Amino acid sequence: MDYEGFVMDPMVLRHWVEELALVATLAIAFGMAKRLIPNRTVARLLLGLAFGLFATFLMLDPHSVAPGVIIDMRSVPVALAAGFLGLEGTLACVAVALASRWMIGGSGMVAGMAGIITVALVCRGWSLRFGLNNRHSLVQLGLLGLLSAAGLPCLLLVPGGAGWDIVARIGPYFVPMHLIGTAAVGWAIDRERMLLRQEKQLMSASLTDPLTGLLNRRGFERQVARDGLTPRHSAVLLIDIDRFKDINDSLGHLAGDRVLAHVARLVRSAVGRSDPVGRLGGDELVLALRDTGPAACSAVADRMCALVAEQPCRLEDGVSVAVTISIGFAMTQDHDDLPELLKRADAALYLAKREGRNCARCDQSGAAPAQITAAA
Repeated sequence: MDYEGFVMDPMVLRHWVEELALVATLAIAFGMAKRLIPNRTVARLLLGLAFGLFATFLMLDPHSVAPGVIIDMRSVPVALAAGFLGLEGTLACVAVALASRWMIGGSGMVAGMAGIITVALVCRGWSLRFGLNNRHSLVQLGLLGLLSAAGLPCLLLVPGGAGWDIVARIGPYFVPMHLIGTAAVGWAIDRERMLLRQEKQLMSASLTDPLTGLLNRRGFERQVARDGLTPRHSAVLLIDIDRFKDINDSLGHLAGDRVLAHVARLVRSAVGRSDPVGRLGGDELVLALRDTGPAACSAVADRMCALVAEQPCRLEDGVSVAVTISIGFAMTQDHDDLPELLKRADAALYLAKREGRNCARCDQSGAAPAQITAAA
C-alpha cells in the first residue's frame, strides 16, 4: 500500500491543526469544572468523561490509512486526562475512549485500543513522577507531549504486516503534532490551575483573620448564611478575653496578639471542624453551633472556659500569662436571624462580665438554662 499521499497532503495537516485547536478548549472546560464543582473527585470524573468524549469526537472524524485503520489525535485528550485528572479522571476518559474505539471496529481496533491504554499508562506515570498539582516546566510538558505519541508503535499490531509501513510514513508528522498539541494544552491547563489556586488563596485571605487563622466577620457571616441555623436547635456564642486591655497595657500589643492567637486555637480545638468560629474584632470571638440543644451548648461553653483557664499562654520570653474568658450565648428561636442572635448573645456576655468573668451566661429570653458556671 502507498501512504505517501496521505502524509504529504496539506489538507490532512491542516485538519490535524484544527483538531488541536479544538482540543485547546479542554483547558477552558478544566477551569470551569474546577470552579463550579466543589467536590474534587466528582470534578475529575466529569472532566474525565468530557475528555473521553472529546477523544471519541476525534475518532469519528479520522483519516483512514488502510481498511479499518484510522489515524487521529485521540491520544492528546487521553494523555491530558492521565496527566492532570488523577486516577479517577484517567479511568473515566480511558473507559469512554476504549468503548468508542471498540464500537468503531475495523482491522485496526486492537491496535487502536492498545494505543489508548499505552498512552494512559505512560502519561499516568508522568503524573506520578512530576506531581498532579505542581506547576510543570516546559521540559516536563514537552515530555508529556512525547509520551502522548507512545501509542504509535501499537500500530504494529495491525494485521497483514502493514503496521511497519504506516509507522514509518506517519511517524515524522504524528509525533511532532502530538508533542506540540499536548504540551500547549497542558501549559494552558497548568495556567488555569495556577489561576484557580491564586483565586482560592485570595478568597481565603478575604474571609480569614490573619492573626488567629479564624474566619473574619465577613467569612463567619457567609458560612452561617450558607449552612443555616436550625430553629430552636442552634446557638451563637460570643467569647471575650477577660481583662485583655490590661494584658496589652502591661505586656505590650505583641503579647496581646500572642494571647489572642492562643485563645483562638483553644476555642477552635473545643468544637468540631464544621462549626464556624470567627473573630469579630478586637478580642471578641464568635462561634455558631448547629443542631445543638441547650444542655450540649452549656457543656461546650463550660469546656471552653475550663480549657482556657487551665492552659496559660507562654510568651516568647518564657513568661506565662494566665488567661480566662467570658462567654455569652443565645439559643435560636423562631425567625431569629444572625444579627438578633448576636445582640442577645452580647447581652448575655455583658451579664457574664458583670457577674465575675471566667463563666458563661445564656440569654435570658432563650429556652436554655439561665446560668452555666465554668470550672475555675
